[in-house]
Amino acid sequence: MPEDKMAEHFFKETHSRDSRGRYEVRLPVRPEHPRVANETRSMAFKSLSGIQRRLSRDARLAEAYGSFVRDYERLGHMTRVPASEIQCEDAWYLPHHAVIQASGDKCKLRVVFDASRKTRAEHCLNDFLWSGPPLQGDISLIFLNWRKYRFAFTADMVKMFRQFLVKREDQDLQRIVWAPTADAGPVDYRLNTVAYGTTCAPYLAIRTLSQLVIDEGVNFPLGAVV
Repeated sequence: MPEDKMAEHFFKETHSRDSRGRYEVRLPVRPEHPRVANETRSMAFKSLSGIQRRLSRDARLAEAYGSFVRDYERLGHMTRVPASEIQCEDAWYLPHHAVIQASGDKCKLRVVFDASRKTRAEHCLNDFLWSGPPLQGDISLIFLNWRKYRFAFTADMVKMFRQFLVKREDQDLQRIVWAPTADAGPVDYRLNTVAYGTTCAPYLAIRTLSQLVIDEGVNFPLGAVV
């Protein structure tokens, strides 16, 4: 597909590594995306009010949600937007909500950033992001390959998408607002890493891992094969 080729070319031309070796990527955004900062910020505030009402009725969820957000900021995966920079016509605000995975007595909370929320004109950020070519392995083939081995291991890459930095020029497309309660003053943040919920996130994450093989495979041949 032409768009897949454009996304691949864009990645090759714009990715880089910082002084620590961490990868930085651009969001593959279409140049004609609308300027809807004020409207999406209003939508984000309305969504936040709904979250706060829900949290006020569930202390356990409130603690988990607050802990997630605090951890996000502590790790540098998001930063506060200075008051002087809040007005930005190119910004796009993302509502967010909790997805809870329950397993027995344990619950795992993940906050999803809703890049598919529509404006009055039926625009959403995901409409203006190239998703990139699918790079995930076919799960059915992976299962079939397991028959070749006596043992198989599964593992989870912790905070996978958040291992990849988004370059500063695109971070304002990933803004959120947050306050734990209605009494607390809301704060504007920009997300500094690839965000779960954007259509390009799987491509950017897996493509960057492939780039790591290209860049470091000679030094780590056994890992590169995997």
